[in-house]
Amino acid sequence: MKRYINSSVSTTSGFISYPLLPICKYTTVIFKNVSSLISSIREKKQTYGLSGNKLTKQLCDLICSIEGGKYCVLVPSGLASIFTTYLAFLKSGYGVLLPDNVYYPNYSCLVFLSKKYNINIIRYKPNFNKFSLLNKCISLNLRLVFIEAPGSITFEIPDISSLIYIANLTNSKVVYDNTYSCGFIFKPFNYGAHISLQALTKFYSGSNDIFMGAIITRSKRVFNIVNYAISNIGFSPKPEDCYYIIRGIHNIYNNFKSSEYKAYSISKFLLKLPFVKEVFFPSLKCSKFYSRWKKYFTGSSSLVTFVFSSLVSKNEIYSFIDDLKLFKIGYSWGGSISLVMLYSDLHIKRYSLFKYNGYIFIRLYIGVDLLDDLISDIFNSFIQNIRK
Repeated sequence: MKRYINSSVSTTSGFISYPLLPICKYTTVIFKNVSSLISSIREKKQTYGLSGNKLTKQLCDLICSIEGGKYCVLVPSGLASIFTTYLAFLKSGYGVLLPDNVYYPNYSCLVFLSKKYNINIIRYKPNFNKFSLLNKCISLNLRLVFIEAPGSITFEIPDISSLIYIANLTNSKVVYDNTYSCGFIFKPFNYGAHISLQALTKFYSGSNDIFMGAIITRSKRVFNIVNYAISNIGFSPKPEDCYYIIRGIHNIYNNFKSSEYKAYSISKFLLKLPFVKEVFFPSLKCSKFYSRWKKYFTGSSSLVTFVFSSLVSKNEIYSFIDDLKLFKIGYSWGGSISLVMLYSDLHIKRYSLFKYNGYIFIRLYIGVDLLDDLISDIFNSFIQNIRK
């Protein structure tokens, strides 16, 4: 198995220990004298606890080693990483290129900023025309290209190379939400992204109990812009949360690959069920975006979405979800608990899904449960509720 995190391991006196720093909490930084205060200010060293501590830096270094970045800042949530990036780089009259299938709170956040600060929002479908989209971007003063691939819930994959092409021609920054890949199966910086975002709430937390996000870059200039924005917002991660993520970070890759394998198996199982209209999982050969997945990605993830045929009623679907035992109804993913969530309005929110009017999308997150138990759970509820 490939190692994504290089840790120095001490074997002194026969004991094995990982270099996990203790939880350190403080607000005030005490200076020995006036000279040390002036020196710290001049050299831009830490002068107040809000900017983090050694534990924060350790987590940032570990995230950079996974993502392939050089600089990282931590924020209170994945959505906060999106908001901070917008706040750092956008001005009145600037344009943002945003995917049609983006994480919806991202779109909502940008609409909020647009109404206050006159930001131009340009949305693109997964199968866009490069040159017509480029012309639109130029006319609306594009400055930021946002990519989330595979897209939220339905996992479409755009032509990433064409989006980078548009960004380069318009001198725009490329922001990539890399939460789906957790930094393992896609490397945004290798394709020309300037910023990679991670919702650490997902696999990094791993226990459904920590909110945190990360903004990663290879550019010192980009880092300074983001860091300046954060220093004016006042974001500061909790030391305890940093500690807990670091403590479990060596398990992330194994957990990710385990969920990936089970999700792929479940997606193939769902394809065999009668009354299942479509399964959304990008590494399936029957996926509309399989060729792009194969071009850009080295794996898939832990999420599977499917829709029943129009013969299945809404009440049957509700009963099917209610009778699942291992899949708990709830938002988010990446933790130990297997989850299920339903979406009935995607055809309204997304131009590319207008043909799915009347269909309910069911998203499964595959947690630590055994594969056979999860398949049995789905099958038992299916038998009990669907077209009896």
